This record gives sequence, C-alpha cells and structure tokens, in this order.
Amino acid sequence: MKQRRAFSLVLAIIFSLVVAFSDLGTALYTSGLGSAVKAAGKQEQKFGRYYYEQLPEEAKGFYDAMYNMYVQGILKTGTEDYDLVKNGHVTSGQLEGYANGNTTLLSYMGAARDAFYADYPEIFYVDFSYLSLRVTKKGSEYCAYLGAGRSDNYFVRGFTSQKEVEAAIAEYEAKVNTIVEGAKKLVPEEGKSLAVEAGGGGGGAAFISHPSQQAS
Repeated sequence: MKQRRAFSLVLAIIFSLVVAFSDLGTALYTSGLGSAVKAAGKQEQKFGRYYYEQLPEEAKGFYDAMYNMYVQGILKTGTEDYDLVKNGHVTSGQLEGYANGNTTLLSYMGAARDAFYADYPEIFYVDFSYLSLRVTKKGSEYCAYLGAGRSDNYFVRGFTSQKEVEAAIAEYEAKVNTIVEGAKKLVPEEGKSLAVEAGGGGGGAAFISHPSQQAS
C-alpha cells in the first residue's frame, strides 16, 4: 500500500535524477535511484496522514473508521456498512446530541471524509460524497453506521461490483509495477543522455491513469 502511494513521488524524483546525473555514468545513476527510493519512503512516513493531523480529535474517529473500512476491504464492496459504535468511534452522548438536532457530529464526519480522501487518493473506486452517516435507535441504545445510506452504493460511476473494483486495482498495480521495473532497468549508453532515452526523445515522462479514468 505504501509503495503504491509513494510511487508518484518516486517517479518524479527518478526523472529529476535522470536529468541531473545522466552524464555522470551508471554508478552515479544507480546510487541516485537508491537515494530517491529512500527519500520517497521518508516522505511517505512523514506526510502519509498529513490531513489527518489537521483534524480535531472528534473528527479523527470518523477518519479512523474509514481507514478500517479501507484495510478490511469493506470499501471494495461498495455497499457494506461499518458499525461506529461497536468499534468505538463515537459515543452514545454524541449520538444523542445528533438525534436532538446538534449537527456538530455531521460536520466532523464531513471534515474526516474530505481529509481521508485527500490522504488516500489511490482509493479511486469510491465516491466519498456517497459515504454517509446513518444513526438509528434500538430501544434506548443509539446505533451509528458509515455506509451508502439511501444510495445504492458508494462506488464512483463505472463500478457496480467488488469484482470490477478488484480487477481495476489489479490492472492499475500492474501498470505501476511495469513502470517501476522499467525505471530500474534504465542504464545510460556511453555518449547518450539518459534523460532523452527515458523521455522517449521528446522530453516526456510516463504517467499512469486509473482504469476508471480511461475512455471506454
């Protein structure tokens, strides 16, 4: 997961090193590539949850819930709910206030949702505007869930099932791996600029689009 999230940064650093060190030979390029990967890892560790750190504590509970939905594979289903009370993300007092018309909890939910998507843009298959807070009451106990609410699902347009999502993720990861492996194999020939070779002679760079963004 972290490798995929750091890939864009790695790619940018790699091509910067290509331009800067293309005339210094293979050894220096290889050293620079290793440094680029290490630098990207540090950046990922430092900034991986940048927007999370900007949230008030009350909103972080919703963010943590979305993260759990992500790592547990719930978001891939497009329909499965996540129990906020059972998993300790909200209190009965907060839900009682919400039921009595206090919209603060809803504001925290919205802020957390925006922050989570900003920190995890690789979750390209979820339309977070459809991820809703649903509060119910069973007897004297309040229940709260994150899920599709009144919508059929919380997928972006173009996805209708978990199978389609997993296929799109596999396709995307295959493209990432192909470009990463290709970058590792770049070796400058004597008398040639690696920057020209990497850019295909036109100074361009390789970019990856998510399968959901490609024209049908």
